[in-house]
Amino acid sequence: MGVDVLSQSDAQKRAALIRNVRYAVHLDLSDDDTRPTFTSTTVAKFDAADGASTFLNFEGTSAEVWVNGRKLDPSAFDGKRIHIDGLMATGNEVKIVGQAEYHSDGVGLHRVTDPTDGEVYLYTHFEPFDSHLVFASFDQPDLKARTTMSVTAPAHWAVVGNAPGLRDEPARDGRTIHHLATTKPISTYLDAVIAGPYVHVTSTYHSSLTGKDTELGLYVRKSMLPYLEKDEIFDVMKKGLGYYEDFFAMPYPFPKYDQIFVAESNMGAMENPGAVTFNESLLFRGRVSDRMRNQRAEVILHEMAHMWFGDMVTMKWWDDLWLNESFATFMSVIAQTDATQFDQAWRMLLQRTQGAMALDQMPTTHPIYADDASDTDKARNNFDAITYGKGAATLRQLYEVVGHDAFRDGVRSYMKKYQWGNAMLVDFLGELSAASHRDLTTWANEWLKTPGVNTLTPDVTI
Repeated sequence: MGVDVLSQSDAQKRAALIRNVRYAVHLDLSDDDTRPTFTSTTVAKFDAADGASTFLNFEGTSAEVWVNGRKLDPSAFDGKRIHIDGLMATGNEVKIVGQAEYHSDGVGLHRVTDPTDGEVYLYTHFEPFDSHLVFASFDQPDLKARTTMSVTAPAHWAVVGNAPGLRDEPARDGRTIHHLATTKPISTYLDAVIAGPYVHVTSTYHSSLTGKDTELGLYVRKSMLPYLEKDEIFDVMKKGLGYYEDFFAMPYPFPKYDQIFVAESNMGAMENPGAVTFNESLLFRGRVSDRMRNQRAEVILHEMAHMWFGDMVTMKWWDDLWLNESFATFMSVIAQTDATQFDQAWRMLLQRTQGAMALDQMPTTHPIYADDASDTDKARNNFDAITYGKGAATLRQLYEVVGHDAFRDGVRSYMKKYQWGNAMLVDFLGELSAASHRDLTTWANEWLKTPGVNTLTPDVTI
């Protein structure tokens, strides 16, 4: 069975049919690292076009499905999609009980066994299109939903998600059911579950904007606790939150902020709202250079910028991935320079830009704005230096073109106008154009939608 791919056209058709989505998800997890699957139960509630037919994404070994109380024939599930029909205008309820697979390749629900003590640790990674490896969903960024998660797990495990824990209750065999609060409206690729005998430390961020406190948490495997430099990391987190709240003129939009350092991650980090996962390489096991500490601060601030730009306001489709990542990279450099003790940010961005220039001169180059993100497989190919490095450098240019105040005011207007929704490049540029009184259409065509580096040719008259 091949991996499912979602086309942009299918996503657009589905988005035209479905609205007001809510998920209740229960995962039954085990510390037996020989078990290939876990039970995933999803109840999806939503409104739809009356009489519509569509599908949910779910990849697993089996699934039983009920639509508005009617059990579907097993043929409705093809191993990758659940086909549903006869939907009502309001109040649809689809229940799916399936067997999903544990993964060891850094996607879906990744499972790793700590060689030092034999303990099992789990974490999810869903970007761009992998939440359906764990629970049934309309797995696309512009069908945001509130998700209520519960997890049955061994009693000595911690369970972390996007929202705070509500309560724990005993389950069979001495295990525990962890109930988490309902999330804000977020895209499915941002839902997250981290489970295992993680140890954690806490601190508190006090917002001068709201006068309220937000709990901060750092989670690591037990064997990695000696390498957790909590004071330095908490300091960057607090300074970053203060800087962004001021720059965006908007409070931190989620009820908590946890950072979880995970093993065998494919990425440097992932911006799951309120539950950011980081590659354990950012836990230094010996003396390191100032450059590496600068780099860690940049990654922390990059993911933090996403809490507003990416998580609260989310791209409509993956052709705007560059804006999501370039903006976070650019903002992390400004925040690092203006709010922390790490002063190598611009130098490090320049080095990333040089790497992007080399890539930009190859036959495989592409515009910053993805001109080929027609499906989720193609979208995966756009996570590269052009998207991050060249995109951030181009935003730096835009920042200088429109000026600091106009850029800041345009971003604030964009955040306020599209909060908890989805937006596109044209929406972002529209707010910056209004704030700067400039038409940015030509600039976008020349710098964002044209691949390759610019060539300067001197014309000398003596």
